[in-house]
Amino acid sequence: MKLIHPYGLLALAVVAVIVLAYLLRMPRKKLPVPDASLWRQLNLADRRISQSRRTLVSLALQVLIALTLVAAFVKPYLSASVQPRHEIVLMDLSRSMSARDGAVLEILDNPQPAKASADARLDKAKAELRTLVRGLDFQDRMTVIGVGRRPVVLASGETERAVLERLTESLEAREEKAQFAPACALCVELAKTAEGAHVTVITDGSLEPNAFEALGELPERAGKARIVKVGVNSENLGIVAFRARKSPNSEDDFQAMVTVRSSAAKAATVPVALSLDEHLLDVKPLEVPPGTERTLVFSTPYHVGGVLKAQLFVRDALAADNEALDYLPAPQRMDVALITPKPLSEQELNNYYLAKIIKCDNGVAGGALTADEYTKLAGDKQAVRKMMQAAIFDNWSPASADQVPPCHAIFLNTESPDIPVAVREAAGGRPLIRKWDDGHPLMNHLNLRDLFLQKAKQVQLQEKGVDVVVEMVTSPLILAREIGHRKLVYIGFNPVDSDIQFRKELPFLIFNCFQWFKQGPEPITQVAPGEAVTLPVKDPTWKSMLVLGPKKGQPPERVAVSEDGASASFFDTFRPGVYRYMGENESAPAGGFAVFFADRDEANLKVADTFEAGPEDAQSHVKDNRLEIAGAEEKSAGDWVSRELGTYGLWLAGLLLLIEHYVFHRRIFF
Repeated sequence: MKLIHPYGLLALAVVAVIVLAYLLRMPRKKLPVPDASLWRQLNLADRRISQSRRTLVSLALQVLIALTLVAAFVKPYLSASVQPRHEIVLMDLSRSMSARDGAVLEILDNPQPAKASADARLDKAKAELRTLVRGLDFQDRMTVIGVGRRPVVLASGETERAVLERLTESLEAREEKAQFAPACALCVELAKTAEGAHVTVITDGSLEPNAFEALGELPERAGKARIVKVGVNSENLGIVAFRARKSPNSEDDFQAMVTVRSSAAKAATVPVALSLDEHLLDVKPLEVPPGTERTLVFSTPYHVGGVLKAQLFVRDALAADNEALDYLPAPQRMDVALITPKPLSEQELNNYYLAKIIKCDNGVAGGALTADEYTKLAGDKQAVRKMMQAAIFDNWSPASADQVPPCHAIFLNTESPDIPVAVREAAGGRPLIRKWDDGHPLMNHLNLRDLFLQKAKQVQLQEKGVDVVVEMVTSPLILAREIGHRKLVYIGFNPVDSDIQFRKELPFLIFNCFQWFKQGPEPITQVAPGEAVTLPVKDPTWKSMLVLGPKKGQPPERVAVSEDGASASFFDTFRPGVYRYMGENESAPAGGFAVFFADRDEANLKVADTFEAGPEDAQSHVKDNRLEIAGAEEKSAGDWVSRELGTYGLWLAGLLLLIEHYVFHRRIFF
């Protein structure tokens, strides 16, 4: 027998108080009488014992009542455990734990919500963990480790069963994959230092058979790790990949690719819908063979941005992977300024060949400035940056590097401090083009063979960080250079001195320059839960940015901009959905990204049958498996049996109080 509250035995001092009180109330005064026969006859007639005896009986009952109350307070209990145990529980909290086992795969004609069911794997796992908690002895401890993307210690050496039961009720499946390798390594380290350590793993079994390989290092005194499986093979169709991108063939289109994996027993043809901001764009059927995956491509005009969603018209075991999200940035038109040495009238500008080329490109918005107007504006870098993202200097360029705009630029038949070349002389006599770089972005769809040049500038490179795109026999002709985020193009001849103005190569060359200017790192539009996001900073004067989460009514989170003013890092991406961000001086979100979890293993609801971990023999076979598959009820039915006796003490004390009141105070029998 053991005691939960052994210090409660100090309450036995109340017995001494009860005895002292009864000694003080015992009759002590004696009165002499002449004849006692009358009193003897009355005593026999009444059949009652003396007052002193009644007091002694009451004293005995009161002492017994005090003893039972003290016994109830110290809570004695019987247990078959020899020593206190430390149970270490690995709880699978991956997405597949929210699957509904036994659900029938059903293809639908339109999206419908999943049917409510109590057969979720997590509900079964909670029941198993609850059984383990209720089987704890009062000196036992339990450590619960949640297994997701990273192991999380949910309870460390907890002894209060009420706390553990509340923890059990609060468990939820996460949009993560169960990474058991680091969790098992943590479990082994705890088992090495904990006395009476035993390991229990509660999982649905939708993982690799060698996921528990690290448990082979468990110390011998910890025994075998027990695997409690709560899942069975279920049919499921799930989206395991979803990404949207601009079409490589057209600036006006985008492509969305949806990959669906099947764990069904037979082939299934499921409708896949694509919508933008809840507006349906297209629905296509996709046939997926059993145990494989297939990819479907949507091509749609790209006019606006928004939240892009792919959805399967299906009802299956796991509803969480029937939808996928991505954020499609709004198409941006690049502001281009055409800077000429002298003013042009409106009619002249409309007929000018460069202005016509700019108007033909839907991805840019053009405007014109004279050299004098630009010179007045060049000192205000912020104003220049807001006015233009690219500039075309036509037969004129700033004289100093301070006046060069902080943006992309094309220098046409002029010199520039940013293109470090020295103009030696003008090459006349119809100079010939010797070669060009077919792999450079400026040369897409271009063929400069038999190009007629009346004259061109002969230049000499002064730095090695310049790409020679087109080269004449005697000199480079077209150069390209990158300086940080800026891209510069130098064209060493005037198109009016060549037949290129009558060929498709000239507009293609300018279009290629614009496309090259737009190239860069793709904006981050989709991340996995818990993954950090780098937000672009459009204005270097910003000191912070605001991020709005997917939960309605949630206040925005302020994120500090890095010291270089180029980006801001956001880390709180654990909730799936769409996040939007804006600068500190913006009134509405200008960008966003989606938090979306997709994993091929989590969509495959096939359950492993066997698990092995332990030392291997010469043939790489496990010779001593340290794992055993068992139910939680088996674990609580053996050496974990315990019985608390404190409740019986309370019932006995109440019964004695009734007896004492009924027999002594009412004097029925005395």
